Amino acid sequence: MAEVLHLDAEATEHLHRLAHPQQIVDGFLSEEVNPDLNRMLAAWPDTPAMVAGSGLDILTANPLAAALYSPAGPQPNLLLFTFLDPQAREFFVDWEIVAGRAVAGLHAVSSTPYDASTRRHALVTRLCDESVDFARMWAKHEVRQPKYEVMRLLHPDVGQLDLVHQTLTVNAAPWQLLNVYQAAAGSTAEKALRELASSVR
Repeated sequence: MAEVLHLDAEATEHLHRLAHPQQIVDGFLSEEVNPDLNRMLAAWPDTPAMVAGSGLDILTANPLAAALYSPAGPQPNLLLFTFLDPQAREFFVDWEIVAGRAVAGLHAVSSTPYDASTRRHALVTRLCDESVDFARMWAKHEVRQPKYEVMRLLHPDVGQLDLVHQTLTVNAAPWQLLNVYQAAAGSTAEKALRELASSVR
């Protein structure tokens, strides 16, 4: 079927997951973050890092990541912030690209039973009702796993930061994503991150 539809590698993998879904242990999805993972994030005082759950709620963040995403409020939902908060269009310099990646990433993980929760369904329904942009992007059915990319953020306190953003799957809880941000050595973004870090110590 993948050949007939001329699917790329990511879309083909997505199709395989639809055909052979994983099983939920005891039918329960836990959104709790492993304490060891929390300790690891806390040990990175100069590196923004946070864990997002199955519906892109921020489950935990180290102090620097919380400061970096302060425009979104405490423990935000990244999708609700991106599409429903007007500040997001200033915060994400390349808003259209960031928003499109978020929706394509949501499609990529929605084939697993972990993501078939009423929470996710309610989130998608609300976003389709309240955001024309989300409804437009969701209807495209683009599938893209989150990966290494450059993200440009305009922070109200320290200005623009061009950061490398990497998204890693938490093996012990594959519906959770570890998001890590780094600045190039010697860059203005590295200086801005140090300034932001000093404000939360």
